[in-house]
Amino acid sequence: MTLPPLYPPDQPPGKKLFFVSDLHLGIPSEAASRSRERYFLAWLQEVAPHAAAIYLLGDIWDFWFEYRRCVPKGSVRLLGTLAHLCDTGLLIYFMPGNHDQWLTGYLESEIGLRRLPDPYLTTYRGLRFFLSRAPAGSSPLDRPLSQLDYGKPLPANPLPLPLPS
Repeated sequence: MTLPPLYPPDQPPGKKLFFVSDLHLGIPSEAASRSRERYFLAWLQEVAPHAAAIYLLGDIWDFWFEYRRCVPKGSVRLLGTLAHLCDTGLLIYFMPGNHDQWLTGYLESEIGLRRLPDPYLTTYRGLRFFLSRAPAGSSPLDRPLSQLDYGKPLPANPLPLPLPS
């Protein structure tokens, strides 16, 4: 599998990358989840015109399980918005977390999300990026970050890390 570049090459300079994780939609109550979903939808509409890509880095839902012949209840507004944004050409990448790992291809084939492997290592303009959802101790790459990439040390960067335009 060829991994996509962090910043899509067909996007004009000046666009931004947005990263989101751990919304845990579906808990602790329907009202609280719906409020978070509406806030996230407003955020998506706000950032979409400025985005080169959006990265959903796991646990968007507190529990996501895809069935062969039906769609899980809830988050219909979010699924519709994500599908619409993908239909407009916006790249939305998804890395499953431990609460939404039961995937059969629905988010990819029907919604248009592009699945990322975990971990995802890439370079952009000389900076190395490591994206992962693996809890400590469960990844084959679970060793000090300074030992990744054949022992070359990673630079210490404060977060959030702005991307050069």
